[in-house]
Amino acid sequence: MKYSQFSLESLAKIGLTLQVIKTALAAGASYGLALFLSDNPYPIFAPLAAILTIQVTIADSIQKGLYRTLGVIIGVAIGALISHFFVISGISILIAILLAFSLSTAFQLNQQIISQVGVSALLVLGYGQEHGYMVGRIVETIVGALTAVIINMLVSPPNASAALKQAILQLSRRLSDTLHDMEGCSEKEKLENDLKKARQLVQQTEKECENLLLSLTSLRYTPFHRQERQDIEELALILNRMERMTIQVRGIARSLYDLRIAKGYCLDFNEVLHSTAKCIALFGELSVLPSPELETLLAKSLAEARSSQINNFLEMRRLTLTDFVPEIGGLFTDLVRILDEIEDKFPN
Repeated sequence: MKYSQFSLESLAKIGLTLQVIKTALAAGASYGLALFLSDNPYPIFAPLAAILTIQVTIADSIQKGLYRTLGVIIGVAIGALISHFFVISGISILIAILLAFSLSTAFQLNQQIISQVGVSALLVLGYGQEHGYMVGRIVETIVGALTAVIINMLVSPPNASAALKQAILQLSRRLSDTLHDMEGCSEKEKLENDLKKARQLVQQTEKECENLLLSLTSLRYTPFHRQERQDIEELALILNRMERMTIQVRGIARSLYDLRIAKGYCLDFNEVLHSTAKCIALFGELSVLPSPELETLLAKSLAEARSSQINNFLEMRRLTLTDFVPEIGGLFTDLVRILDEIEDKFPN
């Protein structure tokens, strides 16, 4: 698997990405298949359809293939109708395009279908008199679209879940480090930087969620990667928890900033931040590298973090007994929610 990954990366450096290879395979295979199935010695519309159909995900390829095929069928029908009454001229082209676009728009067809209807109607006007052109145009389009979809199903990136696990592990470590960096009674510039890093983590997590959705969409229509799809669906639940934890860490950074800058408090949260950060790092490791030893260590760390939160909260109440400080309540609420997310996934 590592060798395969290395080979793909090496090819990508010279422009031979997986998408490029799949497109070329689809074009060549569809031309050969169309040549076998039809009488046309040059079935060029089959590879053309394959090139235009194949997309990054299988779902997008299916959609693109359906749009193109439907557009060709409607366009060929309109072109055949117009060519039956008119010879090709500026007037007949004007009528064909008006009819093609107005009907497609009236039925609220997708824009990709509308453009294909117009192109197909125009080509039929120009070449429809040739023997078998109209039927061949439809058949070749179907062959090209089907070939593109099938190749997209068969040829997919190796072990997408491995890349997602690595992303989760890195994200948990960054989240833990960010919480660690908030320790101490920092000045305004440092607090602003901590808040900025927490916000960037939220954006990174959103990006990973988008990549996850892309992976799931890509595998939705293939019967060849069922286990891979199940693995990614399980990782999706973990990433959702990570997303909520990043939002809570951002809330902690905001509370610390407001406490120090707006309220002027310089309180010691080092122990509670440290113990919670440790739990986040262990959560990421256990999520991608499960082991009994890590489970035991996480359970122990969670208990210590809970105890630390309670003791620290009681200490903060003692120090701010005469004042109501909502930022302290918000900070501890976020800390508790982080542990709840972890404990809900790995209960003691």
